[in-house]
Amino acid sequence: MEKEDSKDIEEFSAYNLDEEEEFKIVKLEQENDTKFSINKRRSVGSCKQPTQPRKLGDSGEHGRPSIPRLTVKVKKPGDIKMKGHLSKYQPKALVFGKWKDRYCILQKTKFKYYKSKEDKKPLGIVDFDKVDTTVVLDDKDDKAFKITMRGQEKEIILKASSEEQAAKWVEKMEKMIKKSKGRKKELTMLQPKFWKEEYLDVDEFKELADNGDLLLFKSQTFGTKFQRVVTRSEYDHVGMIVLCETDKDVNTIFLLEAVCDDGVRLVEFLPNLDKYFDAYPKIVYRPLQGIERDEKLLTDLDDYLEEVLGKKYNISLTKLMRKTMAPRNTLGKFTEKEDRTFQCAELVAKMYKVLGILGPTSHSCQYMPVHFTDKRTITLNKGEFGPQCSILDPDIQL
Repeated sequence: MEKEDSKDIEEFSAYNLDEEEEFKIVKLEQENDTKFSINKRRSVGSCKQPTQPRKLGDSGEHGRPSIPRLTVKVKKPGDIKMKGHLSKYQPKALVFGKWKDRYCILQKTKFKYYKSKEDKKPLGIVDFDKVDTTVVLDDKDDKAFKITMRGQEKEIILKASSEEQAAKWVEKMEKMIKKSKGRKKELTMLQPKFWKEEYLDVDEFKELADNGDLLLFKSQTFGTKFQRVVTRSEYDHVGMIVLCETDKDVNTIFLLEAVCDDGVRLVEFLPNLDKYFDAYPKIVYRPLQGIERDEKLLTDLDDYLEEVLGKKYNISLTKLMRKTMAPRNTLGKFTEKEDRTFQCAELVAKMYKVLGILGPTSHSCQYMPVHFTDKRTITLNKGEFGPQCSILDPDIQL
């Protein structure tokens, strides 16, 4: 094993659940630490006192795999430049229903419109950083204005309550567009009907990703296509994001997942992003919002990670029928039998139960990836899921 910059890097072979293509996953071995603690950037609270340095993938206490130090991300709220109701023109609607009221938000580099103010998922979104956009006032109606995008026939026609409001929306958008990457690089989006969903580049994903957020994956093998048909889901794999401190970043993004050959594993995600895109052409980020990611959550997360890392993968009809949960030990921690196995959605569901996010209504074994998509309404004890956002493959040009 070669040493680089006072850490050990070990490469090992892993296989995708449905592909025979081999790829490499990077294991990180931390430098000698005298404390294993929760890092909140501004304060550090003690979480563990290991007897020896901890490293990902190797055995910790009681022969279980150990993990890097978990961290909490401090997020900055997005600056909303403008919001309010506009009427949107519907060219395919009936004669008396061509203008529909929409709640609109102009935030960061994005214009979003919703069916109502209460909705969480937008009906449409234009990201000025992803596509070169033009906005102009309508020459026939001073209250209306039009948004067009490079390389697209699509037009978004909107009407404000007054000429002054229309001019204000256009002025705000033009300022954002002039500073945007889309205008400077003359970008266009290759994805069909891209305005129907939100897309994130790697930098945006890195800024947003937090403990407990989910990643949904869609592969193209026959077996996974059959699984999606049976479960009526667009996705066939799911994993949970865990933030850990490494020598590269205080908030390094790891993916907790259960896969066929490796079982339950914790993989540094971004260095292997191209390999994931090789196996899964579509990867979607779904944030978990409205929960406090405090010391207790990280402590519970760390304790249960030690229980499950290295457990084998398995899915069967017997498991899907199971109704009892693993008990807590005398210290109030969840414990698992040595022969306990997991499939991907089962692992996420169980972790959510351990963290108090998901209730005991159904056994973890009964969950599938579809339950964590926006096609199903899953009842959470705390928090809620945000809208799904597709991650852009960095190797594909906009």
